[in-house]
Amino acid sequence: MKINYKSLLFAILLGIAFVAPIGAYADSAPTCVLNADKDSIVDGESVLLNWSTSGATTVSLDGGIGVVSPVGSKSVKPTNTTTYTLTAQNSSGSTVCSKEVTVLAKTAKPTCEFTATPNSVTSSADIVKLDWKTAGANSVYINNGIGYVNKNGNLSLRGFTNKMDYVLTAVNANGITECNVHISSNQSRAQNLSCNIVATPNSVSYNGSVVLQWTSKGATSATIDNGVGYVQKNGSKIVEHITKTTTFKLVVKNGTDSANCSVTVYRDTSPNTPAPTCEINIDPNIIDSYGKALLKWNAYHSNYAFINNGVGQVNKTGSVYISPNSSTTYVMTVKDSMGRTGFCSKTITVKGSGSIVVGSTLSAGNYNGGYGTQYNTFGYSYNSNTYNQNRYGGGANVLRINSIPYTGAGDELYIIALIMLAIGSYFTAFKLGKKVF
Repeated sequence: MKINYKSLLFAILLGIAFVAPIGAYADSAPTCVLNADKDSIVDGESVLLNWSTSGATTVSLDGGIGVVSPVGSKSVKPTNTTTYTLTAQNSSGSTVCSKEVTVLAKTAKPTCEFTATPNSVTSSADIVKLDWKTAGANSVYINNGIGYVNKNGNLSLRGFTNKMDYVLTAVNANGITECNVHISSNQSRAQNLSCNIVATPNSVSYNGSVVLQWTSKGATSATIDNGVGYVQKNGSKIVEHITKTTTFKLVVKNGTDSANCSVTVYRDTSPNTPAPTCEINIDPNIIDSYGKALLKWNAYHSNYAFINNGVGQVNKTGSVYISPNSSTTYVMTVKDSMGRTGFCSKTITVKGSGSIVVGSTLSAGNYNGGYGTQYNTFGYSYNSNTYNQNRYGGGANVLRINSIPYTGAGDELYIIALIMLAIGSYFTAFKLGKKVF
């Protein structure tokens, strides 16, 4: 057999071209990356592990997971702080990468770390970098205008003209943890730290409410005691459920300097505190169907007011347009902080609502300026003054005769038309009867 050397040489070169890259690839150890979507969790929560590898023929993850795909993710729920290890292997060796997940007890408050670099400035052009890290927090807040931030992060600030205190507050269901940083300033600046706080009203009944209002000057932070906590340097807040005479103290700070002011809210123990009352009015109090009226009210000596028939809880003083389909009584209920209750009501009458009364005899009359006109036709009784319907015998609901669809004539013409129709029907039936019989 004759050997074709050219073909043989081509095959050898082609094999080298395919094998050489494979050999070069196999000579390299694999690479891997392992991450988690959360660095820390509260016991009972899950964390998502995700990984990627390159050049691996076998990939495994410890913690009872075992062999996994070269690229993937898996949700795990560790009960203790755990370091997960990913091992990527090929014929040239193995590579290991790991990720620690911190598990906090359910009853644990969040933890935080908070730093400022540098923590002292000499010019407003100096830049300060805030860095923070928290564990187990549901929300993280930094004062002095920064607001809510990520659980871990950093922020660069400039423009400091005075010393500054930043407070980081980490919160979860088990409590609050605060971390502080102080930035000092060597710039000379006159300090004029002051505050003022007032309460409206300054005397309340048991379980009453007040509005605290305050202002400050030269402050970088402000707090109010008795459960109010950190507040803006200038602002207001409603404080509820005051059961005893209470003094609210506002403390404002600027670096290591501080000032305070206070206001006292007195509990009114007088036994002659007026009971809650109210008044309610409707204008007009008589409307046509689909008409509307203005419902107005005032409540006195109360901290709660409610109006039925779809109006709901309302302010002590107010108004709203109403358009009921039928005569309706609106009842207002008011209460005070001692649990006492008062009521007031008003009725609006809707003309043109009701129903036909069959086989009844109604008395005509003039009531409250209304004009009642009786028509008796073949056992049907109608009355045009339906908003005075309860003044007729039996309190029957009646319907305006011209509320029934017709060609546009008034009540009298419509009655005549009904009579003519009845007479025509009678004679027609009589003729048909003669033909039949």
